[in-house]
Amino acid sequence: MKVLIVGSGGREHALAGQIAESALVSQIFLAPGSKATEMALSHKYKKIKFQCIDSSPTDVERLVEFACKEKIDLTVVGPEISLNAGIVDSFQQKKLLVFGPSQKAAQIECSKKFAKQIMISAGLPTAEYKSFTDLSAALERTRVSLEQMDQTREKFLLEQLLVIPSLCFSSFY
Repeated sequence: MKVLIVGSGGREHALAGQIAESALVSQIFLAPGSKATEMALSHKYKKIKFQCIDSSPTDVERLVEFACKEKIDLTVVGPEISLNAGIVDSFQQKKLLVFGPSQKAAQIECSKKFAKQIMISAGLPTAEYKSFTDLSAALERTRVSLEQMDQTREKFLLEQLLVIPSLCFSSFY
């Protein structure tokens, strides 16, 4: 079985290592992968051929062409940027087996605004957020937030100055 893993970070390294444990796998392509991952896993899993391919994780068209040309049996997508670029949808259109959410489903990971809207509509606890299209309004909100953080930090430090000496003093008696 030939597997394509899209991405180059620690997540993809871990995925490649776990996938290499399968007796069904003969070759793992990493796009773009890293030479460190390729070397480390080649050393550990001698029966499997690992190969990095020179492709951006967002070059969906090239990755689809590669998967078709190499007759890839399974593609596993790691980075959110690839999911946001619609890689899963493109692979599915070509009837290629791919693991990962669709572009629409990936919004919850790729768009903080979308994720916040989902959490709020579902009644889940989440921190307050604001979304801006006007730069001056965003800068003003940032200024106000920083002032509030300063006030909170000062209050906390003052409380600690009052609490810590009393704890120290009481520990001697």
